Amino acid sequence: METTQLPIEYHSETPELTDHLKEKFAQRFHKMAKGHRDLTGASLAVQQTSGDSQPRNFRARIVAYHKPDNLAAVGTDETVSK
Repeated sequence: METTQLPIEYHSETPELTDHLKEKFAQRFHKMAKGHRDLTGASLAVQQTSGDSQPRNFRARIVAYHKPDNLAAVGTDETVSK
């Protein structure tokens, strides 16, 4: 039985969210979603929360579209690549 890939939306105004990181997130999300019929997709938003000075700070917000209520998580770090 073939599994359907759940849709994922990406939002970022910073170039640090590369195609490689999007693929890494998609793989981890689809692995987590395996066997869960109540998940319908996800959203990953990355925002730079400090100026151009070092160290920069980023906030990532992940929303898993889940029936009946969505699940959200927010984290901050000096890098997007974790």
